[in-house]
Amino acid sequence: MNARILTLLTALLWLGAATAATPDPSVIERAVETSSKVTSIATPSGALAARSCSQCPTRYLSLTSESQFYVGRTAVPFAEFNQLAGEARGHAMTIFYRAVDNTVTRVVIWAD
Repeated sequence: MNARILTLLTALLWLGAATAATPDPSVIERAVETSSKVTSIATPSGALAARSCSQCPTRYLSLTSESQFYVGRTAVPFAEFNQLAGEARGHAMTIFYRAVDNTVTRVVIWAD
């Protein structure tokens, strides 16, 4: 009898651990690595067309009022971000977005 209870408890623990380890799909992020020469962001909210290269397929993403803009690790206002991104010299850019609804969470420009 004790062996059955122990087996049942072990199975329940494994089941609970497997359930807890399952990620919530609403918080999974993806990223597009691109350049400010290939992808431009005209406004801080609305649509955004992002490509990793000029021959790569375009990914359409949504910017919202909650989207954040960074230069390196520093959060900056959109106007400052856009000024740096619009320079003639292209900068590496990473666009992070929620996989479930293609909404941009943050955009990072890597300026040296």
